[in-house]
Amino acid sequence: MWIGGVISNIHSLGTKLLHAVNQFSSQPSSSSSPQSESHQIETELKNLTELLQHIKATLSDAEEREIRDLQVKHWLKEIRRVAYHAEDVLDEYHYEVLGAQVEARNASPPNSLKRKLIQVPDGMLDQIQQIRSKFAEIAQHRIALQLSEEEAPRLHSDSQIVLTSHMVVESNIIGLQREKEELINLLYSENHDGKIISVVTIVGTGGIGKTTLAQLVYGCVWIGVGRREEGKKWEEVLGSV
Repeated sequence: MWIGGVISNIHSLGTKLLHAVNQFSSQPSSSSSPQSESHQIETELKNLTELLQHIKATLSDAEEREIRDLQVKHWLKEIRRVAYHAEDVLDEYHYEVLGAQVEARNASPPNSLKRKLIQVPDGMLDQIQQIRSKFAEIAQHRIALQLSEEEAPRLHSDSQIVLTSHMVVESNIIGLQREKEELINLLYSENHDGKIISVVTIVGTGGIGKTTLAQLVYGCVWIGVGRREEGKKWEEVLGSV
């Protein structure tokens, strides 16, 4: 699960990343026994998991912003690349854990469900430490470059919602004339097969012009208000929406 609050601006991404790297760093153990190495790897993996959550929050915030600076884009690309590597390492360890659990359940006699030493793949501890070092290097690189510190606008900001109009310029529309007339005739009719038409649904795949057709019909109804008595009904109906 991705955690972390909203990151205020692009400059804070590097600072936040560096802080997370330092926060979730652990000191290497001087002992070389399998038990101590396994414990150290578990600690490193826990720290890496939490660090990765912070990094994902950073990337999630960045993806919601319209970033034009090429250096910032490259910097974020480097973070993603190392994050993918970190996820691969975590997946590899989880695979080993699942394998150990299966072996424990199938053991005879089945008395080994108690905690068992996980067979850690060779070089995993080095990989974890290299990943953390790479994240720290990327964070320092961001600060050293002094990349743009301006607030990058969000791509889906509530203040930038684009609203569609109920009217449309008919001269810009090609086609839909027959469909428009059929729908208008249906709406103007007092009844249809003995049933009053109160709701008409326009159904179809995306992009075929459903919204445009509704806009065309809406415009024609209001054009006819001054000429046809039936238009008064539409004025009442649309006014109540």
